[in-house]
Amino acid sequence: MTYEQKLTFQLRLRGQSEAEIAEILREIRAHELEDSETEATVFGAPEIYAENFEKRKRRTVGSAIVTGGAILAVISFIAYVVVGLAMKNDGVPELGLNDIVPSWVVSVGVVGMIGVATLVGFLVDYVRPVSVDPESL
Repeated sequence: MTYEQKLTFQLRLRGQSEAEIAEILREIRAHELEDSETEATVFGAPEIYAENFEKRKRRTVGSAIVTGGAILAVISFIAYVVVGLAMKNDGVPELGLNDIVPSWVVSVGVVGMIGVATLVGFLVDYVRPVSVDPESL
């Protein structure tokens, strides 16, 4: 990952808007680096440089994906419980939902959905480039 990609991720974690991130990247690009200099030697590590900016609460695309995945997992689990209760109350006690879909499969599915949503959400925020072109500011 380049310095700009790492800095973009750190700034997103701090709640900076895409326009603010683009402006910060434009300022970094405008700085003339000498032959032996890198962005890290001039500005510091991306994590350290990002600390210069105010931390705000802001929802990113990645956090929305994680939240959506968690909600979907909870809804799936609730649906499993409701269907299981409905089958139990139908007067057919010899065939329960656990005979059709074991509860451990549902548990693994719920944990898997949350895990996949968390991974995808993280990767979206980590890899996605700035949506505002810094050159246009």
